Amino acid sequence: MEKEPRYIQILHILEKELRSLPPNSLLLTENQLAEKFDVSRITIRRALGLLQGNGRISRRPGRGTIVQPPKILRHILPVTTIEEDMQGQGLKLETEVLSYNAEVRPPSDIRKRLQLPRNTLTGVLTLKRVVQPRTICFEKRFFPPDLASRFDPGLTSEKPVTDILQEMAGMPIIENTWQMQIIPAGAEVAKALGIIPGVLTLVNDSTMFFENGSPALVAMVFYPVDRVNFEFSAAQGRPSLLLGKTWRKK
Repeated sequence: MEKEPRYIQILHILEKELRSLPPNSLLLTENQLAEKFDVSRITIRRALGLLQGNGRISRRPGRGTIVQPPKILRHILPVTTIEEDMQGQGLKLETEVLSYNAEVRPPSDIRKRLQLPRNTLTGVLTLKRVVQPRTICFEKRFFPPDLASRFDPGLTSEKPVTDILQEMAGMPIIENTWQMQIIPAGAEVAKALGIIPGVLTLVNDSTMFFENGSPALVAMVFYPVDRVNFEFSAAQGRPSLLLGKTWRKK
């Protein structure tokens, strides 16, 4: 059997050591680890890079290498709000409104998804969600103008955005069409999440519709992949739900 590369051997050793360390513990420096394992710093960096990619550690300038807390679990299917999801897991969720503007010229694709005429302005809300006490996602939500002019961002600390919109419209949101992809974080997303631009994020990009078929909002939620795990669940005999892009509330 072919022998494992040295950096993989070191990776396995470090993984075992991390299990006994509390979150936010400071690891040895690269030089100290290189001396400990009698290898080059390049070998150590390869092992640490894999640990960082798996979300086990974070490497912060000026602080060193830190043991990451366990990842937060986010249930994608069945569809649930982040408030309901965290409450169901017994986790405290904090919502911070970063900005709200009721009159913004949206990108053309957002305008089309909201079924709005050219040059129509929309509302834009940005939120940061914090759990234990890490930022687990950044949200950017676009509202049609009739809702944007009446939307109160202060209510987001009390209830889900979808609940606020349903109360404003006097009808339920019954359909959610979405896609998910992994992309590098841009400057706005990176700043909100406290990560370096270019770090991978999972984006849940959705359009929600009211009972009468009119669009309620477009939502883009960015999760850092080193802080959040995702779970999908579907009823037996309906595997297509795992790959489907439309959820309709019964």
